[in-house]
Amino acid sequence: MASSKWNLHKFYYRDAYIRNFLPDTALLNQESLKQFLDKYDSVYIKPDRRHGGNGVIRARKSENGYSFTAIAGRKAENESDIPTVQELYRKIAKRAIDDNYIIQQAIPLAVINGRPYDIRSMMMRKPGGLWRFYGYFAKVAGTVSIITNVCRSGGYVITIEEALRKSLGLTQEQIKQKKESMLDLSLKICNRFKKYKASTTQIGIDFALDDKGEIWIIEVNFDLPDHSGNAFAELPDKTNYLRIRRMKRWLRSIRRKRIIARRRKKK
Repeated sequence: MASSKWNLHKFYYRDAYIRNFLPDTALLNQESLKQFLDKYDSVYIKPDRRHGGNGVIRARKSENGYSFTAIAGRKAENESDIPTVQELYRKIAKRAIDDNYIIQQAIPLAVINGRPYDIRSMMMRKPGGLWRFYGYFAKVAGTVSIITNVCRSGGYVITIEEALRKSLGLTQEQIKQKKESMLDLSLKICNRFKKYKASTTQIGIDFALDDKGEIWIIEVNFDLPDHSGNAFAELPDKTNYLRIRRMKRWLRSIRRKRIIARRRKKK
């Protein structure tokens, strides 16, 4: 069963420091949809237990009521001139691919040539060991997509340095400071995670920066599939990709040894 975005949000919201970086979030229902659209011009609506951008909807106020953009497969579908929140909620509910959805404020993201992006921070550890940092990369959305998932949106991967320089015009020293801030936050997120699932050895944290350069936590992905480290292979420097690949192989070998040991005990 995939992890629950809502449960993870509640878990991290209880941390007084980490909650400062979380977007306003609630379980979706007609009342929360109304409250959020009264408060924010635009919101994201996400399936609680789906990942990779599948089923994500962006809803917003418009001149004639409300409009939304929905991700279906690799396509974005639009609908506008929806007169009421009740009708908007009905149309969203018809598209449901999960039992529960969350609703989040839409952050005014920094963009590269008009495209939003987020930053993946990759953290790994040996079972029971200390969390270690394995690198950053930036995921830039496709030309007409509301999500940054590279495969689904048709986007691309670049270095964090290039992303921060192109989107916010940061200097080398400012980029260094942002990277250090995200690393500090990554360690806090991972060290707290042992209270959620102590056996986890891989966590990929998606950060975003808004148009003022403030850091936000978009999603915490854990027990990642193999492809999660492969985006590093698209960067010019393959060092982190090779480090991650070696670590994944080592973790797989440990799991195999444990499985063999359990089988022997049963005999």
